[in-house]
Amino acid sequence: MYVNKLRAADSVLALLIFFPSLVIYWRGSWDLIQSIIFPGREPLCWWVITAIGCCKVFSYYAIPLFNKYITPDKKWTYIIVGRLFLILHGALYMFIWRGVWGLGDYYVTNEWKWALVQTYVVIAVLILFRVLRHAMWPPFVTALDKHTKVFVASNRFKTLPEHGAFKYFLDCSFTCLFVGPVAITSWRCQWAFLDGFVFPEDPLKSDIICASGGLVASAILFALQHAFAAVSIKCEKADRPWLKLIWEDLVYILIFNVMTVYWHGTWNLCIRYMITDPLIGGLVNHCLGTVLLLLTRTYSMIGVCGCAVDGFGLGGEAFFPIDYCSKLVEFKRLKNESNQHGKSTNVKESTLEVSISEPLPVYNAVIHRNNNGNKSGDIASASPPDIALDVNSENDTSSKTSTTYL
Repeated sequence: MYVNKLRAADSVLALLIFFPSLVIYWRGSWDLIQSIIFPGREPLCWWVITAIGCCKVFSYYAIPLFNKYITPDKKWTYIIVGRLFLILHGALYMFIWRGVWGLGDYYVTNEWKWALVQTYVVIAVLILFRVLRHAMWPPFVTALDKHTKVFVASNRFKTLPEHGAFKYFLDCSFTCLFVGPVAITSWRCQWAFLDGFVFPEDPLKSDIICASGGLVASAILFALQHAFAAVSIKCEKADRPWLKLIWEDLVYILIFNVMTVYWHGTWNLCIRYMITDPLIGGLVNHCLGTVLLLLTRTYSMIGVCGCAVDGFGLGGEAFFPIDYCSKLVEFKRLKNESNQHGKSTNVKESTLEVSISEPLPVYNAVIHRNNNGNKSGDIASASPPDIALDVNSENDTSSKTSTTYL
């Protein structure tokens, strides 16, 4: 019951706090960009904005150096450089989204029937490369800044620098310059469909219906997340990964439709009622959104390096990776333990590294892997996604210990 209350709190925060904060930031950033970079000169402005946004690929290339030299044991250096990195990468992320979206609007028809066809062609491409999850955004995804691996790029094919510089370069380029723009295109096509299909003759009515309907539908999906997770867990226990992948992609398509409707209505209402002037409104909304995201420690939602790959989450964690309150409660417990017991809890003051032996449960069932890598279908509790960063079981067969940084 306690865990369910935490997850309910996470859902409410995601729907009513984190999501609106991101919309405000995003809308402000877009208005600023198109007001500054060759305003009114299409398609030149979109090509320039896209080119600037593509520079974010260099952050992928530089991440191994940051990861090597900017480590958590250098606490303040890690925090300052990490936040600056997130801010810069987030800005470039806004550029590539605005640029690719603008190019689509300029070169591709916005007629709603064609937009609908284009949407599902693009979604099919995402499914083909198993990156449909990359098109998921708040309120169904939330990243807590304090515990994000800032200097780790999760590329599509999981290539590491140790696998070879050229292979890492190719994977980074594919993830940043192909997967990202394809996901952006799926959103633009869906947006064009909604513009032309949902009461196009009455924009205000359309926006109110989209915002309210999207909110209610999102709340229903949050209420169903345990049921979604249970089906995934059954597929894991039956050792049917492809069935699990199909199920999760079907749910992602449902989420995508609900999510874009919610975004569409909320975005347009923000433009309508929160300072309509692109330059002044853009600046005010950008600053307000930045403050809200930093205060709630969710600035990472703007976009960290990498992409999520479909079908790899265990224990139903694909629905939905939002454990804001759960993580805060767990980290508070760990800090209390470290303050009470000192070195006996294996705390290193230089890095605030704490061993977790009993993570906070999220779901009621999870597929376990024993020390030989084999699956077992025991019913147990799963740790929240991203809390357990490392599992050390090679040298200790009696217990598992996960490590996290506070």
